[in-house]
Amino acid sequence: MLRALIAGTKKPANGASSPDAPPVLKTRLPAVGEGLAMLVDPVRFQKLCHEAVGDAFTLSIFGLPLVLVQGPEAIARFSSADDDELDLITAYQKLLGKLLGEELFQPIPRPMLRELSGQSVRKRSAALARDAANFLEAKMRGPQGEIDALRLCSELVLEMTCRFVCGDTLSRERIAEIASLFEVLESDYSVVGLFLPIETPALRRRVQARERLIAVFEEEIQRAVASIDGLEDGYLRTVIDSMLGPDPSRASRSQLRSAAVAIMGVVFGAHTNTANSLALSLLDVLERPALEAELRDERARVLAGDRPIDLGALCQMPALLRAINESMRMKGGGVLWRYTHSPFRIGAYEIPAKSFVGISMSLLHQDPAVYPRPERYEPERYAAMNTDDFQSPPLKDKTYGVWGIGKHVCPGRGVAYTIIASALTVLLDRCALSVTAAPKRWHPLVTAGIARPIGAFRVRWARRD
Repeated sequence: MLRALIAGTKKPANGASSPDAPPVLKTRLPAVGEGLAMLVDPVRFQKLCHEAVGDAFTLSIFGLPLVLVQGPEAIARFSSADDDELDLITAYQKLLGKLLGEELFQPIPRPMLRELSGQSVRKRSAALARDAANFLEAKMRGPQGEIDALRLCSELVLEMTCRFVCGDTLSRERIAEIASLFEVLESDYSVVGLFLPIETPALRRRVQARERLIAVFEEEIQRAVASIDGLEDGYLRTVIDSMLGPDPSRASRSQLRSAAVAIMGVVFGAHTNTANSLALSLLDVLERPALEAELRDERARVLAGDRPIDLGALCQMPALLRAINESMRMKGGGVLWRYTHSPFRIGAYEIPAKSFVGISMSLLHQDPAVYPRPERYEPERYAAMNTDDFQSPPLKDKTYGVWGIGKHVCPGRGVAYTIIASALTVLLDRCALSVTAAPKRWHPLVTAGIARPIGAFRVRWARRD
């Protein structure tokens, strides 16, 4: 179908004011063909289009012009360009603002960034593993059963994320409400429907869920302020100290909302892709019994003598981290977007001002020159590569784009790795798991992130103890 849509496409004559502007892609179904192709398979569509018209092209989705680029020069420019040249925040404000609110996309102040740093994560990593164990103890009662693994991963990651961000101020009932609201907000998230120029009933429901989430976090901030003397150090305390002024009890409505948005933004950013990463990593492990046995043996060696699961221990589990990285490589990346305020050159092309420019990290992850046999699940490939403590190719190499590239790498990378690795370790240790239903496919995104599962993922479990 995709080949049929673009079959016979030629590099069209350039009618733009600049002779170096990217060619405009024309499909066999004018006005709707590009959007239809993106819905079917955005990664393969981009790959075929680049093969047809070159390293840069412009297409229109529901009337919105988008420029897609690829190649080493594009990666280098995305990695190093100043914000006034390739603007990340404006791009996502304009692309996702109608759903998530433009206020969600703001630079994270330095004090809050410190709370996401390696030192802070290391200090709180053992608590995250305990949170995972406590959640699973409450969720999976009895000697055995069957469970929706996608929902389990989503709720488990949300529990761990809320505990990391808000400490123990959130009740289990409040976290359940947040989970239900995120389920509405994240449904259909990051698919082509976001580019529709009309407000749909589904969009209105999701906007209502967003506003309720902000209200929930406002209530929790007010609760924390009321007992500020006993509030532990952490992200929530730093938000209150940094954003609500010298007397938080007298914060304005605007200050309170901004603080709630800051909390929601971190929870949102740490939840959706992390939950899907946990789910696909779990599925990949369970479908490979030899790998599962290797991970259990590794865990037993590292955690001998009742050593707690913390970041230091996880970084001594290379087989675990390589498996997670390979799952995310195969299903993660999507398209990174930037916005040009003025004309911007990438390679032989001059991108016009006020353009949305995207580069697919998924295509990078499927490049056989970087990842031999890219279609195969081979965690051992990282053993032969230069890797960091998370067994991922170092950020400076710009060959692994799950977390972004260059100066805009996700600041919550360490938190996400810790959540995924500790949750997977606890799950495999607590239960013997077998897959009873697996997603039919994983749909790649037109924005950055992990592919979304299509179809059910269910597991049968039995307690090991």
